[in-house]
Amino acid sequence: METTFFSEEQLNSNHILIGGDKNYSVLSNPLTNNSDPVGITANEEITANELQYFSAAANTSFSGTLDLTDPNNPTRSGRLYDGYYLSNLQAGQQVQINLDARFDTYLQLVNADTGAVIAFNDDGGVNLNSQLTFTAASNTDYIVRATSYWSNDTGAYTLTTTAGSLTPGIRLNTNETVTGNLVNSDPNNPTRSGKFYDGYYLSNLQAGQQVRINLDAGFDTYLQLVNANTGAVIAFDDDGGVNLNSQLTFIAASNTDYIVRATSYWPNDTG
Repeated sequence: METTFFSEEQLNSNHILIGGDKNYSVLSNPLTNNSDPVGITANEEITANELQYFSAAANTSFSGTLDLTDPNNPTRSGRLYDGYYLSNLQAGQQVQINLDARFDTYLQLVNADTGAVIAFNDDGGVNLNSQLTFTAASNTDYIVRATSYWSNDTGAYTLTTTAGSLTPGIRLNTNETVTGNLVNSDPNNPTRSGKFYDGYYLSNLQAGQQVRINLDAGFDTYLQLVNANTGAVIAFDDDGGVNLNSQLTFIAASNTDYIVRATSYWPNDTG
């Protein structure tokens, strides 16, 4: 296994040393040694030119599916949910979010840094659909939870916002292990066509802090680290962990939050 190191100028950011039994787990760990170099570990040769930056256009609408593999809503027991990171808002901007489905929907707006539920709505839209309007605060990003009013409701939905950019992402804390499933109703990876992914929002990091992320599963895993505000892929890893598992270590930049994409190396892998 070869490790290739890059300068900060080559990556144009602070970044990651990157490295999945069916059912994968994602582990986020802060490291205490700040002296290690930043790099990428993989089973293939990686050059600086391969660290491409993908600028995501503003995603104002997502079609998704609530299913039994989705996480349990931490503030509404028995309800499943999909989380979306909402960023790139201006202070004072009025934002309207709509959640439309054939089941009885429920919307929650969460402060992305604190995890506090700021606002919620059940039937503010047409029929049993949800609609929520709020004024964006300064220096604040949000998690939008697309969920249901009734326990264990599942089905397809559409989530739209009038401002900002939506990115699928569930809150991930340091020293936390999350177990999930890649399924064919998960979103398609915007930078790796044909691969499904689950997104995890990682925040509240200190500038200069080293963080290691492991993705373990029974399929061939692939990890991506994304700047949550710009959508740029900062670093990636295939087999930097044990066997075909992925491992990624990075130095947190100042005033930067991240999306961690748990995905697969091969198209259409699930588990």
